[in-house]
Amino acid sequence: MRYDKNFSIYAALLIIFVNAVTSVSSQGHYLPPVNPNFGVAPLVYNNYNFETGSQYHKFSVVRKTGVDTIVIGKIVKDSFNYYLLSENKSVKKTDSSRFIKIFPNKTKSIIREDRGDHNFLGIANDSCWLFKTIEGPINAYTDLAEDIIEDSHLLYVQKDSGILITLNEENLDSLVLPVKRAGTLVKNKKYTKAILNYNDKINPSGWKN
Repeated sequence: MRYDKNFSIYAALLIIFVNAVTSVSSQGHYLPPVNPNFGVAPLVYNNYNFETGSQYHKFSVVRKTGVDTIVIGKIVKDSFNYYLLSENKSVKKTDSSRFIKIFPNKTKSIIREDRGDHNFLGIANDSCWLFKTIEGPINAYTDLAEDIIEDSHLLYVQKDSGILITLNEENLDSLVLPVKRAGTLVKNKKYTKAILNYNDKINPSGWKN
């Protein structure tokens, strides 16, 4: 009898649960799965994937051998340096020669040619290409041929036609003197804004990026 009583209680609870689920579903609502699978969004760095470096662009490659080529590729960074990665779609996907890597030390320069009337020149510099992303009384150079660049990808600065120096707080602070607002931006580690502010004060409407 005790077994029958317990069974009756379990059966009643089961009926209540089934009715509740049926009621919720009939109203257009559904219970979540027991183990929902939450996808992980890829890391994004501005408009390009952080792990691969940049978007695909049309590049003119000036090689040290004197042979110039046009490729559609993107700048990729591995553990050691950057390279321009292009894909030969006429080759089978299983063929190792489908993807071609062009390294900076094999070139004199590369030029991004799909930027409208302003081609983006990258000068080969050891492990990367340097692109002038800000131009003015203070120039700034980056390792990516993108229109929007984070401060972490600004590598060098140059005052007027002087030498390129590593971009860090101390070096940039010495360059933006005596523009106080630019100095404040440097101390707040807003390097792009600091350079643009300085350029605008020294040569209004004369800088570009």
